[in-house]
Amino acid sequence: TEVCTVRHQGKFADYAECPQYVFADARTSIHMPYLQGEKEIEPKLRAFEYLGGNRVRLTYEWHVNDTLEEDYHCFVHFLHEGTGHAEQIAFQQDHELPKPTSQWRKGETIIDGPYEVTFPDDAQDYYDITIGLFRGGRLSLKGLSDGRNRILIGRLRVEREGGEITRVTLGDVQDMAKRAAAARANFRAHLNPPGTWVDFGTVATDGSVKVNREPDRLVVFPYPRDRSFRVTLDLKALAPKAVPGRVRVRALAARTLKELGETPHAFQGGRLTFKVGRPGAGRYLVTW
Repeated sequence: TEVCTVRHQGKFADYAECPQYVFADARTSIHMPYLQGEKEIEPKLRAFEYLGGNRVRLTYEWHVNDTLEEDYHCFVHFLHEGTGHAEQIAFQQDHELPKPTSQWRKGETIIDGPYEVTFPDDAQDYYDITIGLFRGGRLSLKGLSDGRNRILIGRLRVEREGGEITRVTLGDVQDMAKRAAAARANFRAHLNPPGTWVDFGTVATDGSVKVNREPDRLVVFPYPRDRSFRVTLDLKALAPKAVPGRVRVRALAARTLKELGETPHAFQGGRLTFKVGRPGAGRYLVTW
């Protein structure tokens, strides 16, 4: 068994080979379904004003570069780690939005507020302001997330004397944002440009592909399956018994395995080349 990440001619790529299969990834794309739900909508704190005592005035804004088909509700959670609450919620300021989210359009900035917020009578020295949208569940939004689909937009620092609040100031969350960004894994750091061709010998591709070895055929799985890219297989290494004049490449549907027909291919010097990405196809059979 061989597994490696290599740097070939300045290109990072991944390769694995064992008796059952071969895997090759030219790193020209990365499939991250857990990010696909994130909406290009970013909430921010637009304005802050201390009103005296335990009262502040807050205005939010929503930078919209996406669309929502349904109307969502807004929640605002003021957090402190000492609350004992499972989500560190000290108090909330949930409210209806000035414009239904189904009517938001790309390029808009929605001004939300101002709102007068009253702090509870406790002894906390700060509150982190987090905001988001929910409709049954919380929507994943752009911004500094706390990991619970809440976006951190500010920190209120509370000064007290004799148990009474004497001053509230707006703290800087940029340091928190920088620490979070530094800790966040950048899976796109070593991606190659689309179309980058990487030749591992046994398999060459400008995409990502797994090739299962079976007694009388090869089963080729492209990743992602709906993306068009090329695959070259060294049949001398992968299928020594293959007869060049009898080689066929057929596409099968992703779920039903229904045959979708022949896939055009070329054969040269013992190497088979064809293109994947046929609509609805999930795998390709190479038979002889």
